[in-house]
Amino acid sequence: MLEAIIKASPLAIIAVDGEERITLWNKSAERMFGWLEQEVMGQLLPILPPGSERPASLLGFETVRIHKNGARVPVSIWTAVIASTGGRLTVLADLTEAQAAERLRAELIERERVAQAEAVAAQRFSLLLEAAPDAILEVDRQGRIVLVNSEAERLFQR
Repeated sequence: MLEAIIKASPLAIIAVDGEERITLWNKSAERMFGWLEQEVMGQLLPILPPGSERPASLLGFETVRIHKNGARVPVSIWTAVIASTGGRLTVLADLTEAQAAERLRAELIERERVAQAEAVAAQRFSLLLEAAPDAILEVDRQGRIVLVNSEAERLFQR
């Protein structure tokens, strides 16, 4: 049953022995990082960026790992020691889509803030235009009147 869970998991599941050599690499790890199981079994972890730390135990730690093509993959990592082998079992969740969604969310919030500020400015302009005691007209390059205030309408009885 444990084997079925590992195979069916959408999360990358990787185990290493006490010498940091890979002993388990599921299909999700293949999809997430690009290396096939047969390429990495018995090898040192190819997904670790140079100089990265390898703490024994982590819960939901966000960091970056490396795809076979060299791309950086943002991940959340859960790691536990395997007492019988001195190795570690690591579960990794790809944060690429979540981070893209968060960037999009922040961009949309900023656009909304800008739109609201522009609406307030337009409303203030309209109020100032109508409150002006003088006739105000705006004419475009073709000589057409495109904007008038109520005083201009009153003056020209339009």
